[in-house]
Amino acid sequence: MGIVGKDSIWEAGNVYELVDLRFGYCRFAVAVPQETLSSAGIFHWQPGFRLATKFPAVAAEYMRKKGWEGEIIKLHGNIELAPRVGLAEAIVDIVSTGKTLRENGLVPLEFIGGEATARLIVNRASYRLKAEEIKQMVQQINAVLEEGGTILLPIYKWPSPQAEKRLKQNVVFQPELENKVAQILEGVKKKMEIRPF
Repeated sequence: MGIVGKDSIWEAGNVYELVDLRFGYCRFAVAVPQETLSSAGIFHWQPGFRLATKFPAVAAEYMRKKGWEGEIIKLHGNIELAPRVGLAEAIVDIVSTGKTLRENGLVPLEFIGGEATARLIVNRASYRLKAEEIKQMVQQINAVLEEGGTILLPIYKWPSPQAEKRLKQNVVFQPELENKVAQILEGVKKKMEIRPF
């Protein structure tokens, strides 16, 4: 089990998405340098242009739908620097506020793929082996979320006392849900080993 952004699920797939944990909001933006827009605010894609991204599958799908021909350049790190240093004419990246785009002179052409938040996931093999335990934990987490609580669960290796202490300190919830959150944490601890991935 793990917690990842919906953006990672769109890119990689191949896991079961169990719960929308309702934090870490972001979305994909296709962005270009402000100065490349026409006076009417339009960006004219040319064959052979390059699009830089950490998310090549998302970018390829976008280019296919737009009918654009060009090269996708997979990068790591600060994607928004790619146009500035001449590596690409456009980028696809995740944004939450758009501040980093603005700071780098980029403007979003459009937002694609919908909204992304943190999701609880499990790989297919683990789900088959521990389906009942996982379903029970998902029900408990959903109950907390439905009552207005928010669960932030960093992943630590059990049974370290330090990890348990840090985990309890990092769970954010409404005060009246304290017992329910404690029960969920105890259930997680008893039912399965939680490992970083």
